[in-house]
Amino acid sequence: EGMYSSQGILTARGGMTSHAAVVARGWGRPCICGCTALAVDEAKGELTLTMEDGSKKVYKEGDYISLNGATGEVLDGEQLVSPPAITGNLATFMEWVDDVRDIDVLANADTPADAKEARKNGANGIGLCRSEHMFFDPDRIKQVRQLILGNKEQSDAALKELIVFQREDYEGIFEAMDGVPTTVRLLDPPLHEFLPSLKDEDVLSSLAEQLGTTVEKLKEQVKSAEEVNPMLGLRGCRLGITRPEIIEMQTRAIIEAALNCIDRGVDAKPDIMVPLVGRVEEFRHQNELIRKVASGVFEERGK
Repeated sequence: EGMYSSQGILTARGGMTSHAAVVARGWGRPCICGCTALAVDEAKGELTLTMEDGSKKVYKEGDYISLNGATGEVLDGEQLVSPPAITGNLATFMEWVDDVRDIDVLANADTPADAKEARKNGANGIGLCRSEHMFFDPDRIKQVRQLILGNKEQSDAALKELIVFQREDYEGIFEAMDGVPTTVRLLDPPLHEFLPSLKDEDVLSSLAEQLGTTVEKLKEQVKSAEEVNPMLGLRGCRLGITRPEIIEMQTRAIIEAALNCIDRGVDAKPDIMVPLVGRVEEFRHQNELIRKVASGVFEERGK
């Protein structure tokens, strides 16, 4: 959520292949990972940069720095910026590649804006559309939290709102990818990643009011949702098996979006990925559920 909201990302640890760098690259955010000259004091809201001459400069919350994600430079103050683009020697090289390549390059893209950028840069489709990234928008995260922590009635209400967001996003993505394939991965991460920090009293208070409960009870719910090892916990297809209504909502959104696009003359080519399958029984369960929902949508639409 913090990365999604940021204009740029600067970390003291990591490197070019860190997950933060990979996600930031997909979003078009300038990102520098592993800046060893950086020291962050969260309590004071300050960061200290060690300059090339050994001197130190302290920046406080509200001060400006600028990032050049291509060169790894951290620049003092607010600089003039331009949208990321393939230019110069890289653009020339990629033209040469297009002349001789016999494989396609598929993009990671999670929003219509990402998809348009990927297509502009020559992607021949989307190999991974991570549907959970659509949920981190501030206007949507409240509904996701209501889905996770609310009672049956509140969860159902949240699903009705989320399917509208999902369908709109998928339509935008399919339009950008007109004629080429888009693989949509169903909800993958553990649900507790969408929950607020126990230290964020303002968010907890607002969410408690939204759900008609107390902050104390809400904190207990958040604590009980935490997992020691999420990779082995309730995520991927295991989440889809225990909360089938989420998969039903996502499948309906994907199929309806594709049909809406086709009706407008867009050649939508969606594929649905079931995440983190460990046993064939898990896939069979999810496959049956997805096909059942899809058949229902086709019947409703007379397709």
